[in-house]
Amino acid sequence: MITYSKIYIVKLLYKRGINVNLMKKTKLRKLSLLVCLTFMFQLIVLSPKTTLAASIGNASTSISYDIKGDPKVGNTIEIAVNTSNVSDLYGASIDFVYDSSLIEVQSINKGSIWGTGTNVKEPVKTIKNGQANLAITFTGNTQGISGNGTI
Repeated sequence: MITYSKIYIVKLLYKRGINVNLMKKTKLRKLSLLVCLTFMFQLIVLSPKTTLAASIGNASTSISYDIKGDPKVGNTIEIAVNTSNVSDLYGASIDFVYDSSLIEVQSINKGSIWGTGTNVKEPVKTIKNGQANLAITFTGNTQGISGNGTI
């Protein structure tokens, strides 16, 4: 039985053109990639169910959208984000990402579910760089909204 020392094997591998440090780095990269992919899988696949249930609060609450108008070049359309069976809604946000070379967003506004009271604020209302953002909230000691309507 022949035994080789670690140094001899490394020298032998170098003579054959194999870089041992590169092999170690490659194995480490593969392991890191595997850990990252596992983490991403857990984050993307498992978390949304928990987050959605926690954010909606009511199992029968749903969010949908309607497009009013003919979506053709040169036409103006309106996209309404609707909710049904919501309970105690105190605030919401909408983030619309789009290709600014194809679409021009003219405005983003709160929907009818919020009413016309002075205790409704829009702390975020921006349109820039292919993204339209709107955040709406009540202020003060106000009861949240329950029912159906356009956000």
